[in-house]
Amino acid sequence: MSGSSPVLGLPGPVGTFSTDTPGVYTIQVKATDVHGASTWLYFYIHVSAERCDCTCPDGSIQLPDGKCATSYDIDADRLINQEERCDDTDTHRYGCGDYGFQWHDLGRGFSSVRRVDVELESGIDCSFEAGVRAVSLNGAAIGSFDPIGSCACASDHELASFTDVNPSSYVLGGVNSVNISAPSCDGLSRSEELGGAFARVTVVYSCEQSLCADVTCGPPDACHVAGVCDPRTGLCTNPNAPDDTACDDGDPTTAESICISGACVAESPCGNGRVGPGEECDDGGHVNGDGCSATCQVEGTRRFLYTVREEDDMLRRFDLRTRKFEDVGPLGVSFDIGELAWEEATGTLWMIDGRANNGLYTVDIATGAANLVGIHGVDKMFGLGLDPRTGNLYGSARGSQPGFYQLDRVTGAATLLGTPPRNYDGMAYDTTRDQLVGFVAGVGPLFAIDVANGAGSLLAYQEPTNAGGFAYDPIADQFWEIDQDGFLYTYDPTYDYMQTIITSQLGAHDGLTLVMPAP
Repeated sequence: MSGSSPVLGLPGPVGTFSTDTPGVYTIQVKATDVHGASTWLYFYIHVSAERCDCTCPDGSIQLPDGKCATSYDIDADRLINQEERCDDTDTHRYGCGDYGFQWHDLGRGFSSVRRVDVELESGIDCSFEAGVRAVSLNGAAIGSFDPIGSCACASDHELASFTDVNPSSYVLGGVNSVNISAPSCDGLSRSEELGGAFARVTVVYSCEQSLCADVTCGPPDACHVAGVCDPRTGLCTNPNAPDDTACDDGDPTTAESICISGACVAESPCGNGRVGPGEECDDGGHVNGDGCSATCQVEGTRRFLYTVREEDDMLRRFDLRTRKFEDVGPLGVSFDIGELAWEEATGTLWMIDGRANNGLYTVDIATGAANLVGIHGVDKMFGLGLDPRTGNLYGSARGSQPGFYQLDRVTGAATLLGTPPRNYDGMAYDTTRDQLVGFVAGVGPLFAIDVANGAGSLLAYQEPTNAGGFAYDPIADQFWEIDQDGFLYTYDPTYDYMQTIITSQLGAHDGLTLVMPAP
């Protein structure tokens, strides 16, 4: 900048910038790899002549240094996986497994978050295991605390504070969540120090006003939906509308048009990515040998996802090529938040019912009829996984006997292998990476599971989903999930397990497994 005297000191890996003239400065950094290829990074620094106070919105606190802060008091409606246990005073809330709370940030008018403080009232510990409770903000660890008290409602409880939390994982203007790990029943209690709240989150915002204050991110056309404004640039994201959304491609010769990957295309021609009349499949291309021919006919092995519709206990299957559901037949037994697992070596479809009869079943994939193997007797066993290398069946429970179990294939009996700090609502074996993978409903993480004891290694965090079924497709190298809210998702392990909604409004489904080759 003309007339300024900027200084950039580089004594080592850390650079220091200073100037005597207010203004906006640009720092350019050139990065070169060992092959000589280069790229540039640009950093913008705003230097103010005096303190720049924020104009704090209603409900915010004006701080002495000019910044704004907002406190979010966590009431019972914002708690995750917690319910009243041993009294009706709404004072103590509990969850058997991971628990926490969430809130919607109201700082959309600011460009960034400077500081986050989290306070929570550590409630009664009914755990079968001693040890600290790890706390995370949107998946990023922020600390831990020691549980106190006992299983009596009159137990003591105390405030746990996490101050000056790293705000890098915080979602400005969106939904944020704090997750607390627990091997069994833990919870939060109302705090007199927090004015009767179970927890409090205080957020300090930057003084720089958001460039989104007057920006409305409406959909630009029928094949896109409303986006989100970046407060630093004022630019909107441009997310695609769901595939199959009706649109007008402007071609008068086209009878009907639909949205595919954000583009408006004719509905029926082969290669548009949607199965139309006379087509068995449509992968969006015109190449033979990839499972879907150039004329949109199925090649080679067909694959189906099997699932159960909760309202009528109906076994259903989903054709991965035609992307259509069809009913197979009723189970003939009660099914309530359970899981399926296909054993290709023996042609057996295994099932647990979750919280109906606490049993292990086999299911006829031609008729849907379920046959009882035996009662395992473990409450809320929602996850079922099969290791194709050994034929071992594993169950994960979050009820009164939480833990990771091995199920006897002949009697259905459950043997406890370990009590990991989380319970998996769906499990599937990844044959590409040779590991059992599980997800935790209502929170969002996916884990690689040690079958010896159920311990999990974090693979990724994605958007939370409701209780559901989980399956792996080795041909496409992707995971599938179906849930109680009627959504069908995929997860791509080659892109940090990126979550994609395939379809919705299916009604409550649970249990999911891939059957290949198709019968």
